[in-house]
Amino acid sequence: MTVPLFSTCCFTIIDFNQGWNKINDGVITKLLGILNGSFHREATTFTNREYMETYNICYKMCTQRTPHNWSEDLYLRHGETFRTYLSSTVLPFLKGKTGIYLLQELSTRWDNHKLMNRWMKNFFQYLVRIDNNEKELI
Repeated sequence: MTVPLFSTCCFTIIDFNQGWNKINDGVITKLLGILNGSFHREATTFTNREYMETYNICYKMCTQRTPHNWSEDLYLRHGETFRTYLSSTVLPFLKGKTGIYLLQELSTRWDNHKLMNRWMKNFFQYLVRIDNNEKELI
């Protein structure tokens, strides 16, 4: 069940689950597909529209007034996405491998991790920026 967006005056409140589902079902699912080989890496990139829609959702979710400010929840879900990918996808590929096969797989997975990190940083750039600003205030 999707929770509809509702408008108040000049802006739209985005519910956490609705916003996260749009991000997850859109770019995160596609990114994980690229990393897992479901898409050809060089041929598949994110369109400007996909990038901007995701950035805008993240920005809006982080700038809504309390109790609709989802910065902390997005930050936690962002980290959970990495932990889930590493434990459910990467770790099983590394287990049981030794020697050169382990090094080859580790090299491939490290390249994937760098790609995932770069795109997630881009998609959640506003979240990273406000986290850095808060750290500077401490």
